[in-house]
Amino acid sequence: DCLLSRGLGDVYKRQALIGTIKDYYHLEQVDILFSAVKGKPVNEMLEQLMPITQNLYITEFDFPKAMTKEDISNEINFEQKELVDDYASFIENYSGHALIITGSLYFISEVKAKVNF
Repeated sequence: DCLLSRGLGDVYKRQALIGTIKDYYHLEQVDILFSAVKGKPVNEMLEQLMPITQNLYITEFDFPKAMTKEDISNEINFEQKELVDDYASFIENYSGHALIITGSLYFISEVKAKVNF
């Protein structure tokens, strides 16, 4: 299953996402596909989600202010991370238990436009 999440811009949105994952979906661990734009505190954005994250997949998207997946990876302190080149193909072929797609609202908008759910 894949779940598109709104942005992770503030602590309340992150807490709400965690609550939804645990209380509504009854999941303790999820995989996360993440991308962000320059100037955002990516480590802070993901820090609260780390306890429920099994695998962190980092990608980039076509937007002038988008960060490269390498730059995002360098800012994040998490061992189970992997870089993803083609996020659309990755999502369409995902075979894990639960994938949360989150990060920049620009990224979420692009995913909605490119991937059929």
